[in-house]
Formats: sequence, structure tokens, C-alpha cells
Amino acid sequence: MNLIEDPLYSGKHLFIRTSQYVERFIRDCLFETNLDYRCLILKCFRIYLERLDLFAIRHFQHWLELIDDSIDNARLRFHAFEFLVQLIDKFQPRIHQHRYEIMKILIRCTMKIVHDQTDDKQLTNLFQILHQSTTDNFVKDSLQSLINTTELDFIYRDYLQKRLDSLNINQ
Repeated sequence: MNLIEDPLYSGKHLFIRTSQYVERFIRDCLFETNLDYRCLILKCFRIYLERLDLFAIRHFQHWLELIDDSIDNARLRFHAFEFLVQLIDKFQPRIHQHRYEIMKILIRCTMKIVHDQTDDKQLTNLFQILHQSTTDNFVKDSLQSLINTTELDFIYRDYLQKRLDSLNINQ
């Protein structure tokens, strides 16, 4: 990154230029079909997140869209989880307004994991992190309302009940 940017920011215009790079990266990543490149771009976003610090909040919604798009693929899911954890950790007091989008991502990913029968340790941790980052028992209430939905298949209901139980145990 030091090849294309100064090592230290000396003014607002440098933040804006970095922000333009990030916007380009997000667009390119959404259209990228090579999974290896996409994994690398997700790793680069983690570096940009650290570099931009709180200025990166302006890209939060777009990053959520990218994560939502990335969880469909099992190879990208791990990198998307890591990036989502880093986003939540970095912007923890500010994510409350994005809690619906994050919860949709986690629920969609839950359905994917149950369908693919893959490991869910990171997903369990993400539910716990989101629960700690939001107020008014948002995660518990969302899970409970989904469990009570009659149209939901029993397999998904059982899995969501396990997530809810794990939140109750960890408190």
C-alpha cells in the first residue's frame, strides 16, 4: 500500500483518495469471478479497515453488501466471517443502526451452513458478538421470532434454537 499511498495521512484529501480506492475495490470485488482473487481482496479490505480507522465507517454498508454476496460460496465464507468480525469489533458502538443487515447475513449464512452441513464455530461466535454489540436483546428476539415462524423447516428451527440456547448459556 505504501507504493500507491503515503505511509502517514497528512490531510483530509489523502483519506478521500484512500476512500476512492476502497470504493473501486468494492466494485471490483463484487464483479470478480476468480475466488482466489476475491479472497485476496477481502484480506486487503482488512488492511484498509485498519488504515482508515473510523473514517472507514462511510463504507460500512457497501462492505456488508460484499460480505452478504461472499457468504454464498463456502470458500469465501471464512474470509467474509473474519472481515465481519473485524468490522463489528472496529465499529462496535456504531453498528446498532446496521443490526438488521448483519442479522440477515447471519440468518442467510445459517441456512447455507445447515444446507451444506459445514462447521459453524465462527457463526456461533458471530451471533455472540452481535448480541453483545446490540441492545434490547435484538439477536435473541430475532431468533425467537424466526423459530416461531410456521413456514420454517424443522431442521432450520432446531439449528436456530441451538443458537438461541448458546446465547442464553453464554450470558
